Amino acid sequence: MIHAVRSSHPSFNTVHFKQGFNIVLADKTSQSTIKDSRNGLGKSLLIEIIHFCLGASKKGSGLFRKDVFQEIKDWTFTLDFELEGQTISASRQMANPKIITLDNRRTQFSESEWTEFLGIKMFGLPTKTNAYSPSFRNLISYFIRREDYAFSHPFEYFAKQPEWSKQVHNAFLLGLGDTYAGEWQEIKDKKKVLSQLKTAAKSGLMKGILGSLGELESERIRLQAEIEKNRQQLDSFLVHPQYKDIEQQANALTKGIHQLSNANMSDRQVLDLYNETINTEQAEEPAIDAIEQLYKDASVILSTAITKQLSELQQFHVQLIENRRQFLSDEIKIITQKIQERELSIAKKTTQRAELLEILKSHGALEERTRLEERHTEKFSMFKELNQRIDNLKQFEAGNSNLLIAQEQLASKARRDYDERDSQRKQAITLFNSNSQALYDAPGSLVININDKTGYSFSVEIKRTGSTGIEKMKVFCYDLMLILRWQKQPNSPNIFIHDSALFDGVDERQIGLALQLMAKESEIHGFQYICTLNTDQVPNDLPEDFNLEAYCALRLKDDKPENSLLGLRF
Repeated sequence: MIHAVRSSHPSFNTVHFKQGFNIVLADKTSQSTIKDSRNGLGKSLLIEIIHFCLGASKKGSGLFRKDVFQEIKDWTFTLDFELEGQTISASRQMANPKIITLDNRRTQFSESEWTEFLGIKMFGLPTKTNAYSPSFRNLISYFIRREDYAFSHPFEYFAKQPEWSKQVHNAFLLGLGDTYAGEWQEIKDKKKVLSQLKTAAKSGLMKGILGSLGELESERIRLQAEIEKNRQQLDSFLVHPQYKDIEQQANALTKGIHQLSNANMSDRQVLDLYNETINTEQAEEPAIDAIEQLYKDASVILSTAITKQLSELQQFHVQLIENRRQFLSDEIKIITQKIQERELSIAKKTTQRAELLEILKSHGALEERTRLEERHTEKFSMFKELNQRIDNLKQFEAGNSNLLIAQEQLASKARRDYDERDSQRKQAITLFNSNSQALYDAPGSLVININDKTGYSFSVEIKRTGSTGIEKMKVFCYDLMLILRWQKQPNSPNIFIHDSALFDGVDERQIGLALQLMAKESEIHGFQYICTLNTDQVPNDLPEDFNLEAYCALRLKDDKPENSLLGLRF
């Protein structure tokens, strides 16, 4: 129950409420001009302030509309209300809305702490919830509707309200299994994800992420073989402490062997040339008789002196050839000996290198083992990732089947629960029909169904034709049913508020009946009802014993700013 709505600013017109029926009237005075409007007097703003003090966020709040906020940004609003038999005062600053203070700052709450506290006290909500659990802010918005859209849609309190929210919160308020409504939404979410994945896979966006099961299994077998091979190499790997030194020695020997081999190759080419020269040179003496015959043929007679000179020349030539042959023979011996010495050195170095290479073959360097371990770790990580992809793909392929099974099981549980809660359903249906009869003298139907695929569905109907504003009166009947039902619960908000927008376009007779019905029901059942009205909405044919003025908590006038709720115009 709300006792008062106050503000730190002196221009604010404090409003005091009492238990039962309360009206805030917006009055058009004779002094007001055509430019004045009751729409700016603060009726709807009063409901925004109540929501603000009950933990509403800034988003969508009329208090934070730019032109309004500039006028009241330094204000603090306070709600005095009764909770579990105790009166508390909750204050919230416009400049610092993140903190709610109780009873002159003795206690402070954050916005989330405050709404969680109110959820426990007013609706008996658990402290631990999930994404699709009912919340205080959603539930209280059915008892204090504030958007025009909400006054034509019984099961919604704002336009484009998510289907899961509508199901969860109405199921909770009607005493049905709200947890099933949340589970239905979780299945819908999983179906949506599967659908998106399948679409992406078909378009090629998931290539390399999903793949085919056969391809992934083949890749896994190949990786597993590589990992086993790497593991065996690591198990047999021996690190030699002087591996680097031995490797350098082996490299030096190899270099020396190559140098000796190259030198031998060069000397063998020279040796072949020398041998060929010796074999081709002729060591025979020059043929003197042949020369003499040549001169005779030329009719030249040689003297004894010339003949003697030719003989000496022959002996000189023979000696020259012999000297050259001896030189080549000596060089061949020297070169042959060098080649043999190098061959011995090559054989020795080859043996030494073989011994070193055997050590290198059976051992390894620490850096090499580290690289081998890194490759093994990398392959193992790829193997684990591949296993995860295979598991995901199997779940993906089986996803729809599992979801269908889960959906059927959920529907079966929900239907059993639905049958077990027959008394709650009957109570809500009976109350709604009673409210409809009171307004229209016609039956009203509250219909609650379960769809195996989509969850709860709700609808209302009043069998009365020809009446204007009947859609809004369906909301009225539904809301009255909720407060009457909740008055019987251990925890109850005990507050029920309607803005004047609910009565726009409604037949005058139904407005009068609705006001009288609220006055009677709130007195009988002990809840508090607050509504705002423009004076031209007040029916002219109200019974004489129904004194509307007696229920008026605040009268707002448009003759001057100080008679509006905030005491100013903007």
